[in-house]
Amino acid sequence: MHTSVRGIVNYNDKIVLIHRIKTKDDGAVRDYYVTPGGKIEENESHEEALRREIKEELGIEIEIKGICLELDDRDYNDSFQYFYNCNYKDGELGTGDGPEFTDKENYKGVFEIVLVDKKEISKLNLVPEKIKEILVNNG
Repeated sequence: MHTSVRGIVNYNDKIVLIHRIKTKDDGAVRDYYVTPGGKIEENESHEEALRREIKEELGIEIEIKGICLELDDRDYNDSFQYFYNCNYKDGELGTGDGPEFTDKENYKGVFEIVLVDKKEISKLNLVPEKIKEILVNNG
């Protein structure tokens, strides 16, 4: 099991999401959206990990406002996830240099940063479903 942190990043009245399209070994295509973030590395605080992941994936600095969801996702994804409300602070969106952009051998498929109006979130395949529910109901 691993622990991860994810950011619900507000950027000019929109939410920053990552559109993922992956083709599995059996040919099945998985098309979905996620909030940016990732695993906490050894000796990292939640805040340090979230800032690092956002910088790697989006290329921006954030202001962390507070936690909005703790999700036990061990049955589906063998993880425990913490979701934080964040605001854009500085930097150019789309200039991330994480492994998703530099290691094409291990990161195949689409990894696209998108800005989504809060009213449009209900139409997306945003995972996990619990964070989608929170964003739709509190948007």
